[in-house]
Amino acid sequence: MSRHVRVEFEVPEDLIDPSVSDADLARAAKEDFVLRLFRERRLSSGGAAEVLGITRRDFLDLLAARGSPYLDLTANELDEEIEAGRALARSARS
Repeated sequence: MSRHVRVEFEVPEDLIDPSVSDADLARAAKEDFVLRLFRERRLSSGGAAEVLGITRRDFLDLLAARGSPYLDLTANELDEEIEAGRALARSARS
């Protein structure tokens, strides 16, 4: 069963740029929350895009705009991924 939660919080007025609309502030807060879930590996890129109501490509652009990496691998994990790709390429040639 899906659960939907509405979150509301107060922010001191002096912290808010008066030229930014309430809708833009709400969107930015939602994006920050979803990006956090993505970085914690609780959401896939597709799932994050779905929650935000955007395409996966737009989510990848959002990651880049926010300076968040799409792949966050350790050196060992990267080596394993490279080797797995090489093994797949070798088996495809056989």
